[in-house]
Amino acid sequence: MVPNAEEVRRREIEKKAALVRNEANLYWKIVLRQPEVGEGTIQLLKDTFLKNFEANYSGFDVSNEESFLAATHNLLQSAGRFRILDVKSFEQRVAKAYQKEQAYRNNRRSHFSLDILFQTIDLLSANKQEEAAEQNMANKDDAGLSAQERENLILNFRAYNAMNAKILGIGNLKEALLKKDTLVSDVALIHIDITITALEFMFRNIIAQQLLSKKYNCDTLIAEWSKEYNFEEELKTRVLFYISGDTPLLKFRPKYAQAIQSINNTDVSKSDVLDSDLFLLRSLANFYTSWIMQVSEMIAA
Repeated sequence: MVPNAEEVRRREIEKKAALVRNEANLYWKIVLRQPEVGEGTIQLLKDTFLKNFEANYSGFDVSNEESFLAATHNLLQSAGRFRILDVKSFEQRVAKAYQKEQAYRNNRRSHFSLDILFQTIDLLSANKQEEAAEQNMANKDDAGLSAQERENLILNFRAYNAMNAKILGIGNLKEALLKKDTLVSDVALIHIDITITALEFMFRNIIAQQLLSKKYNCDTLIAEWSKEYNFEEELKTRVLFYISGDTPLLKFRPKYAQAIQSINNTDVSKSDVLDSDLFLLRSLANFYTSWIMQVSEMIAA
């Protein structure tokens, strides 16, 4: 049944209200990660903060610098008590962080992706373990990446592993989902260079992997990958040589790392390793990424 005009209007109003609430909560999380709030030298009332943000949402347009800074000033002053000398510097830092979140969301090329983890693995030097990724990436001059790009990989790699450790530490997916905001905030306090938007995306990706791992092993992943790209059985067998079908899905990344390191340490001309093996494994990693992200998007919906 086609909704009438009134129903369409109601849905639009609800959609806009949800968007504004999400923005208010995002800005609140930005404030919480500031050291002054953690130290108690700035105290803010959450309900007042959220209510005033929603009431004055139109003023938080980052494209208008002057009105945006004024709106941020009014918001913070109306909801808090300050025991610091340089309030203006604090307000500007908070405003800049919110602008960074907006810029991140508007630039899809900068978005965190599981591809980053596999790119990290591919950049490792021979005979090195994944844990050595940070130092290897920092010193890698021939990877076709700028110093800034390598640094971003390192920062994302650290934050992802920290988030993963937090979730695994709880040990219960339902409880982890209920504690999402707390977990994201905890990681945000330590990894201040990563946007909250990216951290929330990491959280969903990790949960997605956990959910899929409860139903599937790598045999399903490889079978679906082979079907998707219409690969012959021979190519599927090549991949199974490196990653067995009974490998738990959560072990895919370390198994992939071992496979890449093994190929990099092997003289192809003197072994049964084929030039195409590296391509096949990277193709499988890309498929794994897209598989996880589809479930991640369902969690976000």
